[in-house]
Amino acid sequence: MPGTGTTITLADVATIAGIVSSLALTISLVYVALQVRQAEKNQRGLMQQGRANRLDAVLMNMAEPQLAAVWLKGSQKPADLSALELEQFLLICRAAFLSGEDSFLQHKAGLLDETAFRSFSTGVRGQLMGSLGMRAAWRLLAHQFGPEFVAFMEEHSAHASAQGAPNRLEQWSAALKQTTPGA
Repeated sequence: MPGTGTTITLADVATIAGIVSSLALTISLVYVALQVRQAEKNQRGLMQQGRANRLDAVLMNMAEPQLAAVWLKGSQKPADLSALELEQFLLICRAAFLSGEDSFLQHKAGLLDETAFRSFSTGVRGQLMGSLGMRAAWRLLAHQFGPEFVAFMEEHSAHASAQGAPNRLEQWSAALKQTTPGA
């Protein structure tokens, strides 16, 4: 540079280029890390949405009169099932167990967060394993599942109520009385 007494050498240019390059690399790495984090959040969201959609479809199907009758009978009076009803009940239970195993495996892989997994675990203890029919179905079908899921289900089965499924109609009536103003 004329008159300043300072000359920029090729080495100075290379040093400046190295600094700029390092800064650009750092910014790029931060950007990629943010993108990976967002992609992970999106993946978890999609997994949870898929799980909710799957359960919604199963439950809506179960609301059909014939399946609902089999479910109710198998849950509350499993000894009264006919041979056909037993097969239907076992298929319903197998679908529930497969869904459960999927949730278990998703959690194990880090794709299902703790809140959703606790919700699933509570459902296993209460809804699934609290029914004598479901517990009997598990005894017949457990061999079809992976050993870690079997251990998980056995642990929850050991802590579940063994008195059978609650009478939902009685529970409903009690809930209505509790929510009725002035009752």
